[in-house]
Amino acid sequence: MEAIFAPENIIKKIVGLNKNCVIILGNEPVVCNHIKADIKLFTDLNNIENKSISFDSSNKLDQIKPLFENTSLFSNQTLFSISIAGGRILDETKKFLIKVISEDVNEDLFLIHFKNFTKELIKSAWFIKLKESSIQLEAKEPNTQQIQEAIKVRANFYNLSLDDESLSLLSNLSLGNLLAAENEIIKLSLLDIKTDIDVKKLISHISNGSKFDTFKLLDYCMSGQIQKTAQAL
Repeated sequence: MEAIFAPENIIKKIVGLNKNCVIILGNEPVVCNHIKADIKLFTDLNNIENKSISFDSSNKLDQIKPLFENTSLFSNQTLFSISIAGGRILDETKKFLIKVISEDVNEDLFLIHFKNFTKELIKSAWFIKLKESSIQLEAKEPNTQQIQEAIKVRANFYNLSLDDESLSLLSNLSLGNLLAAENEIIKLSLLDIKTDIDVKKLISHISNGSKFDTFKLLDYCMSGQIQKTAQAL
């Protein structure tokens, strides 16, 4: 399973694969929010009711079953958005989820978010069975080898093109944190600038409000003084 930092048309893809469930593994906020926004756009456009459900190992089956009833007067189809914080649920709940998802393959839709997951979960028999009706999307903080590619993908999503130097700089300034980089990308996307952004243009815009002027900041960046650059911002 590859890390994908800006998946699009998710529901169309699973329907095309004759599946009805999306699994999110992890809780990195940029990717999680993106996935959920993409799915919500589809459900809003197609008059599909959204129903959020959260449970863990303390919830009994008789508490859970009523939550999966479609009570909407305006929609025949529901997206059940299920959040499982700890990754552990009762065996009876696992069997119920498998049953309801496999029987609803041409009707309702399901989004299951495992905020914390383990290797044991991925290898478990019930998860393997769940995968038959699902696609899996990873939402983990990108590692050092992935962060520049992640920033590039997120910038492209906002119709911005950063050159290699800009990607490297933003990666260093955000300390490898995708959410911090995303905040800067969003700021850039709101400015009236051309889509192609080199390192000088990037520094010029992110230096606004810093205690150093643009040229001092550029000096720090070009000489590799990342700590001083970060402090300046």
